[in-house]
Amino acid sequence: MSHDFAFWHSDEPLESDEAGKIYAALAETGVSERVCASPKIALLAREIKVRWPMPSPGDEDDWPLASPPDVFESHLIAYLVPSCLWDVWPALGQFAKEHELVMYDPQQQHVFLPPKLSRKRTKARAKKKLPPEES
Repeated sequence: MSHDFAFWHSDEPLESDEAGKIYAALAETGVSERVCASPKIALLAREIKVRWPMPSPGDEDDWPLASPPDVFESHLIAYLVPSCLWDVWPALGQFAKEHELVMYDPQQQHVFLPPKLSRKRTKARAKKKLPPEES
């Protein structure tokens, strides 16, 4: 068993339920109409590989990843050993933030947005809560 995280680029802010639908499509078919290829995914894959290189034979138990990440042009899914979750996911979150990628945790059904998208989402939420203007 592993704790998974998915990463992709988005131009629009997402709520967790929307990100969950995108993740489900990516996990099932490898594609989502709301996710397109991004060079940022290759950069993230490289950072993960440098930070946690493949272990030597016999040292697999010391590796915090449950298996190598699944890397596609449009997204990446990382699989963490649950006992290493708290040691690894903060770094993954920082990588996602630096590369302006969405990070989705399907176990918690929660989306983490890069700052630019988070601000857009906050503004959109505030706009929805404004009372209608009186004529």
